[in-house]
Amino acid sequence: GWMLDFPNSEKPSLIRARYEKKHREILDAYCGQPCADLKAELAEAYVAYTELQKELDEAQSLQVNRARELELAQFEAEEIENAHLIAGEDEQLEEQYKKMVNAKRIAQAVQGAHFATGYDSGESAGSMIGHSVSLLRSVSEYDPELGDLLQTLTDIDSLLNDFNRAIADYEKSLQFEDAFFAETEERLNLLNRLKSKYGGSIDAVLAYDTKLQEKIGKLSDFESYLSELQNKLAAQKSHCLTLCEQISKLRSAEAQKLSGELQKGLSDLNFLDARFEIALESDEAQMSANGYDHVAFLISTNPGEKVKPLVNVASGGELSRIMLALKAVLSKKDEVPTLIFDEIDTGISGVTAGKVSCKLADLSKDHQVLCVTHLPQIAAPADQHFGIEKTSEGNRTYTRVRQLTEEESIEDGFSNVDVGMILSSLPADLSAIFIKRYFEGYTSGEIAEEYGMSASGVRASLSRARAILRDEIREG
Repeated sequence: GWMLDFPNSEKPSLIRARYEKKHREILDAYCGQPCADLKAELAEAYVAYTELQKELDEAQSLQVNRARELELAQFEAEEIENAHLIAGEDEQLEEQYKKMVNAKRIAQAVQGAHFATGYDSGESAGSMIGHSVSLLRSVSEYDPELGDLLQTLTDIDSLLNDFNRAIADYEKSLQFEDAFFAETEERLNLLNRLKSKYGGSIDAVLAYDTKLQEKIGKLSDFESYLSELQNKLAAQKSHCLTLCEQISKLRSAEAQKLSGELQKGLSDLNFLDARFEIALESDEAQMSANGYDHVAFLISTNPGEKVKPLVNVASGGELSRIMLALKAVLSKKDEVPTLIFDEIDTGISGVTAGKVSCKLADLSKDHQVLCVTHLPQIAAPADQHFGIEKTSEGNRTYTRVRQLTEEESIEDGFSNVDVGMILSSLPADLSAIFIKRYFEGYTSGEIAEEYGMSASGVRASLSRARAILRDEIREG
């Protein structure tokens, strides 16, 4: 499965128009395992349906030339059957033919080996080893060690005898009639011609013959075959449509629940007057392995407006929040461990940014959430903060990412937020003048020196202010 998901406002892949089919996938994911099981059964049934449809199309194309096709199939089947093929026969004949073609050369070599190892000449191996056996046997009684040597040589003599009988028999097998050679060559040519026409091996030719017999049976009683095929196709289509209907009913029921949850999720993200609906249109003519439903997300973000397709209504910032709401609803069923939100703060600020921040924090309970943002309200609940800096060196631009310290997080967060917002969130005992001066450009050390405090005390006060601001955002 996917390890990362990038639901950002620039490429919200789950909801842009060119990915509208993703709406169905989102709904199916929400439907869970029951939908997945039905779709798996439908996918298998739909493959069988398309195969039957293909077979019917092919059969109907044969109808015009049925007589010619039948005659050709019968001719080919007769040619194969008259050959009386045997699996593996061609390989045996090839070996036999090779032996006969090279019989003269083989005979010369065999005769030479037989003469060199036989007993017909005093200089042949058999005669010399036989003579050596006699010599050792005549003196073996004088030394027991000679008995082992004599036995070894006797064994060699016995093996050589066996070899000579075997090579003599082989030499006789090289004798064959010219008629047998011609018969073998003719048979081999027939097999090779059949393999060239109907397959690369005897097994392939036999398999082709099996298909020919099936084809002949269909073409001989074509009307019955065509009728049976049409009945099978109709039954399979009915089975697929039944599964499509079950899937559609499940989607319809779950769409109501998902719409309600998304409506609430959008309200949490400051879409106070938004209406969200999921439209299902069923069309049997559009049946596929995914069913026959067209799914579209519809939304209205302003009171009194009719719901319209999401892809035509929402702006970039709205798409980001809608994507966030979807992810929040599907988080329990989504197996993607890491979500990356880029530009989630597009077009939002203030209270809305705080609500988005809270939703991201909730989402982080089940996923690792990485968020690129310019708003401190969104960054505040994060466990870790990283700064992204771009620098130019020569003709190249570099982007560097580094983890921020606690003080850097405070400075970066406070430097981008409205002063009045901070001061309204702080209690009276936390001196507001420190924050005012801090925004005016004073460092922690300069503030500490002016008010007679330690720099660590100033940093502690600022850290406390940041914590209060963070809690304010989370609760807001």
